[in-house]
Amino acid sequence: MDDILQTVKLEVTLDCMQGSSLGQVWSYVELAQRRLLQRNGMDPESVSIDVLMKRYLWPYIVKLPEMTFINEGTVIYNSTATIAHSTTSGFLSISADEVESQYPDLTVHASPRLIYKELFGREEGNEKLLRSTQAFTLIQALSRSREKGITQVQLSKSFGLDPRSTFHFLRVIDREGLLTKTVTYDHGITTNLW
Repeated sequence: MDDILQTVKLEVTLDCMQGSSLGQVWSYVELAQRRLLQRNGMDPESVSIDVLMKRYLWPYIVKLPEMTFINEGTVIYNSTATIAHSTTSGFLSISADEVESQYPDLTVHASPRLIYKELFGREEGNEKLLRSTQAFTLIQALSRSREKGITQVQLSKSFGLDPRSTFHFLRVIDREGLLTKTVTYDHGITTNLW
């Protein structure tokens, strides 16, 4: 079970400041289970996250360190704060199905410390890149794209940036050693995935 919880924590962290919806959290549980089955030579396609699995895992997920649970802009529970400081102390005692029905827009967010540590390799982050809103926004988008990657054109369109500005920020991020560029073919054209 530790593998599942560590995967959930890592994946939520890689979703950066945007956080992860509850549906995404369950997909991360599924991802972890698939990896475990594959590692043990079993069929990873047999994974299914049902109500019983959610009920079993939810109390552990909600207690993951440095996670904040937010619904419609309101902090419902912060695992690093004491229960007395949480807006809804009863949140810990409700089941996964109750959470899904009472908080349909719930998102789970990792602490900035965890995000910085994952993105920059150190808890305090990278001052140079954190000073630039655009650079930090692009780093987060790159993180959310995971292994799939994202092109410079996609980044420019997503954030309404001039492609030259996007190139500049990617070059700054790359100089900090935080990017991997991969040449690929898309619709018959050679392009770079970041």
